[in-house]
Amino acid sequence: MVNYPAPIKQRKIRAVQPKKENKTNKYGAKKTVLDGHVFDSKAEAKYYYQLKMRGITNFKMQEEFLLQEAFEIEGKRKQAIKYKPDFTFYEDGQLVKVVDVKGKRTADFNIKAKMFMKRYGIPLILAKYDYKSKTFEEEMA
Repeated sequence: MVNYPAPIKQRKIRAVQPKKENKTNKYGAKKTVLDGHVFDSKAEAKYYYQLKMRGITNFKMQEEFLLQEAFEIEGKRKQAIKYKPDFTFYEDGQLVKVVDVKGKRTADFNIKAKMFMKRYGIPLILAKYDYKSKTFEEEMA
């Protein structure tokens, strides 16, 4: 008598319904629209609103900075590393301050913040919104 292996049970292939777009991200931030700008969180929109109320206009939002160029190793291309802080401030055409509004520091943010400060020589400020006092606390990243 010959022992044959047991047949492998075939799985049925099912169509998966795409998930509905979630309005919050994994950290609980909700996209917010203010003055036609889409912000990643309510805190980021509040920071923008405070700047606007103070009459501060020498800033840009979501400006992209290169942290490391793309490269190739053993025939495989590695993408460039880029960073988009929430707000960048300029005086006389020179970058003087960079602010990222965060509710929680992540390992990815910490690494990119260090890379940014090393490459551009500008301190990166982390702004955290305190919902009790309704103010921002700023600290160097």
